[in-house]
Amino acid sequence: MKKTVFLLFIFSVLFAYSQPNEENKIVIDTVEFHFKLKGIADITSFVPQIKSGINPVAQKKINDNLKTYFQASSIRQDSVAYVKELFKELDVKNLEEYFEEIESIKEWRGEFITGNPYYFGDELEESFNIEYLSENLLNISISKQILPYGGQYQFFFESICYDLRTGNKLEFNDFFSVSKEVLNQKLEESGYWFEWNNETQKTDKKPFGLYHEKYILNDFAFDADACNDFYFNTFENEIYLMIKLKCVGKYLMDYGIPLEKLKPNIEYFEFKNLFQLWGKTANSLIGQDYTKLGNKIVFENYSIIHTGGYLLPKDNLNTDFGIAEYQSAEKRFLLLYKISNSKKTITDILEIDKKDFKNRKLTEYCSTKNGFDSEIIAIVKDSDTEFHSKIIKAWRANRENGKFEKVSNRKITKCGNESYGI
Repeated sequence: MKKTVFLLFIFSVLFAYSQPNEENKIVIDTVEFHFKLKGIADITSFVPQIKSGINPVAQKKINDNLKTYFQASSIRQDSVAYVKELFKELDVKNLEEYFEEIESIKEWRGEFITGNPYYFGDELEESFNIEYLSENLLNISISKQILPYGGQYQFFFESICYDLRTGNKLEFNDFFSVSKEVLNQKLEESGYWFEWNNETQKTDKKPFGLYHEKYILNDFAFDADACNDFYFNTFENEIYLMIKLKCVGKYLMDYGIPLEKLKPNIEYFEFKNLFQLWGKTANSLIGQDYTKLGNKIVFENYSIIHTGGYLLPKDNLNTDFGIAEYQSAEKRFLLLYKISNSKKTITDILEIDKKDFKNRKLTEYCSTKNGFDSEIIAIVKDSDTEFHSKIIKAWRANRENGKFEKVSNRKITKCGNESYGI
């Protein structure tokens, strides 16, 4: 008996979630994916996909990764490879034996669900939830329920945090610097247990110690083999670190603690902004990793916005340096950072009053009598010439000591005009 197998993989857009902030609106579609093999598989998954609101590179990176978590969209095999896996699972050699085996299963099981990944009539349900969404962070949780034939539901949960600027996945240590012991202590002191109440149709928040076993505390460790996962959610207008406990039986349990109680342990820039944890002024950034800063940094006295930056040419030096530019309502800030592996440590900060820029501009393309000097930054009087010759103030980004140093404007011969492509 000859059976014909064909592969069909299609998807369609269903509905979308959008971020409330209209200025930077992030739209997330729910996309329906289908994987079909005639007479063998008929699989449908509903997958979140970012439609707009972030840069295209990060968007593609996140969307591709999200597809790997769902059944229909994660299938990368062609029809031949997929069928071979079925043959291996059922210990058969060809399609004729495969269909005979399926009929045999139906006789003693009474049913067989076509296309299920477990091949023996288990039911699989997939769902996802957008737990937290901001301009920089997307936190999606993926839940799966498996109902073995004649058995009880088994629940699986996975939370994923994406950096919307880069598309990279973020881990627990990207958000917090805290030991398991300290986290356990804080949960005991200030944590809660959350449970959905069917009668009130609301989530109940109860003290942490009201329902837990002492051994559960030892499970709060976030790594590949941990029995828990974390996510973020807003409850009663407060952001919570939520912990989903997955190894205590057939039910998944939720614990949480307000971020307010974790302020000394917060590392993530957006949450640092929320609680103004950067310090009073921009100088508190010295020693920080520039890669962990956001486009906006909120201090106790003011906030600054990222406006650009550039790398300093090496000039045969062994170290790499760069300058990032920020501004507040009254000042411009230059952050000098040293690059070592993937870390960019801020070594010094130069503050310039915006009043110094009336009919003037800041440029880094300057020369001394010894020629072009990549370390020189200067305020010049704006002119419609190839080179600016009126130097008002100048500084050196000294790569030997990682400091900004004042330079006499008389030592600067000229600075290139960017309008001329210099």
